[in-house]
Amino acid sequence: MEGQQKIIYVASNALQTAEHFRLFGKMLEKYSSYSIVIVGSSTAETKKILEGIVEDHQRGDIEAAMKKMTILKTKYYELALALFDKEHSVFDDMNDHFVSIEWDLEESKHENVDYAYDQTVAVGELLSTLILATYLQQTGLDTHWMDARDLILTDDVFRNANVMEAETKERVQKHLIPLLREEKTLITQAVLGCTTENYSIILGQENGMSRSVISLQSYLDANELLVWNGTAFNKQ
Repeated sequence: MEGQQKIIYVASNALQTAEHFRLFGKMLEKYSSYSIVIVGSSTAETKKILEGIVEDHQRGDIEAAMKKMTILKTKYYELALALFDKEHSVFDDMNDHFVSIEWDLEESKHENVDYAYDQTVAVGELLSTLILATYLQQTGLDTHWMDARDLILTDDVFRNANVMEAETKERVQKHLIPLLREEKTLITQAVLGCTTENYSIILGQENGMSRSVISLQSYLDANELLVWNGTAFNKQ
């Protein structure tokens, strides 16, 4: 309900298994009377795999990069199969994200390794929140997955971006607030933004919290910021 909004930040390792997803969904039920924005991120394991893919690509070792891609796919397929029927459309959506990395691997390494890093690591953020949004939809929650790159506009400091506050506030008011008024639960990415040239970019942190979370909290009429640590919600 408008005026009763909460932001829930999902810590990076708080949703690693299907059991974690199920517990999160169950615990979320207590906030069913609120308009909620959930900001999530990939696990440390996913980030490490993607960082390895970037390193392999920069070295020109495509075979090693593709082996890591297989590990990444297996990880997410196994998670999705534990949550969804094997015919679920989420598998097609996941494949689209995997293909985006594989296309990059077909190209020559980029001269700016930080840029290359952000384009690849961003996929982990999209995959993880996609699965969360799809799972919550399956439980009956009116959930809307939102690409943070449509909300968070930043400078071009790759791997440590800063939010462009005025432009981002305008985007939040245009794209996010109307959905909250419809009492939808919105899910977006905690560390992902977009440059003015439409490149994916990873945001920096302040006091242990993503700059995007800090900005969203300031733009919304959120009366509480909660952090999900894998077993419970903690007030920030």
